[in-house]
Amino acid sequence: MPRGPRPTAYLAIDEERQLLFSANYHMSTVTTYRLDGQGGMQKADQVLKVGATGPRPQQELPHVHFANLTPDRRLVICDLGMDQVNIYNLTDQGQLKLVTTHQDQPGFGDRHLTFGRDGRFMYLVGELSSKLEVLAYDQENGELSSIQTVSTIPADWTAHNGAAAIHVCHSGRFVYVSNRGENTIAVFEVQPDGRVKHIQSVATAGDFPRDFSLSHDQKFMIVANQNTNDLTLMRRDPATGHLATNQTGVPCPEPVQVLYWK
Repeated sequence: MPRGPRPTAYLAIDEERQLLFSANYHMSTVTTYRLDGQGGMQKADQVLKVGATGPRPQQELPHVHFANLTPDRRLVICDLGMDQVNIYNLTDQGQLKLVTTHQDQPGFGDRHLTFGRDGRFMYLVGELSSKLEVLAYDQENGELSSIQTVSTIPADWTAHNGAAAIHVCHSGRFVYVSNRGENTIAVFEVQPDGRVKHIQSVATAGDFPRDFSLSHDQKFMIVANQNTNDLTLMRRDPATGHLATNQTGVPCPEPVQVLYWK
């Protein structure tokens, strides 16, 4: 597939340094922009990803799918095409310098990630493998060490599935992953050593749950079902992490992201 101007896959903002980060899946780039406070922006730096890619059809090129800050304010990106997580030092002016690269197993399909509450552990979802990887993060040198990999779907699931969104609750005790295909939210309980234990999978009552988000009080979850053009509202027990369906079929055309207004 030729590279050319295409929409971005992920955007994030560093409010303190007034920087914008753009992950472009189709162009295989991560770009930083300086914000001028007047609604304008200026390109600061860009990395074009090149190199060996994975074995799956979706990995014909590097594909940057995520770019956001680490707890110590480096920039971390997921490359689905190269099965990689890259961490960059980031200047106040938006300049990037590669620090470390974590190479996953071929076909893992690194899509999105999040950090635990204390910043010591990273939780990484592989879209193409339908797996959740737990990594220890060393803030001193920016290195990642894999300590566990688990499936987000049952072992006997043979139909297509693509893991998508991943979020950690405010307490850091539970990790949630959406499965597009099995059409579930998988719930994992974080153990004292950072590893996770699968405790529940709940049907989303819709097709292709691309994203979801927890409410500010952590008592509800909204799930965006892209193919059925609807939302599902789930009630959440903050003590156990468990989910229960509360309302289904709320009309919403092709939803792809859920954000709560601050």
